Amino acid sequence: MIGKTLQDILDEKGTNANELSKMIGVSCQTIYSIIKRDNMKIDFEVLLKICKALNVSVERFYSDYCDYNEAKYLLSPHEKELVSAYREHPDMQKSVDKLLGIEPEEKLYIIEKAARNGDNSPLVVTDSKLKELENLPEVPLEDG
Repeated sequence: MIGKTLQDILDEKGTNANELSKMIGVSCQTIYSIIKRDNMKIDFEVLLKICKALNVSVERFYSDYCDYNEAKYLLSPHEKELVSAYREHPDMQKSVDKLLGIEPEEKLYIIEKAARNGDNSPLVVTDSKLKELENLPEVPLEDG
């Protein structure tokens, strides 16, 4: 239940209900009440504040009701940053995949010379997009 889970998390984090109440701006009595009642009823806004302050996911409080196969894919804040950085740097994805021993479903090709994006960065394409590009007619370059 939520109260027991909250107490476990507070113990893990080395904090207590008084400190948590100050962090999230609710009364100590509210936190103690959540812990003591130990049921599934809680104001969702309060739960979200608790999760943010303790850096835990909402799913942690409902683990008895979650599919554990799905729960293993919940991302920590650090993992979310990694995914964002990975997506923002397609030119590095192939190297990262290789370091991690991950074979992508489709290979990525980085086209350095002829094709560029609007910001003049290398164009990164998948196998299917590469085939599409190979079938495009050649266009003579303008002198300039």
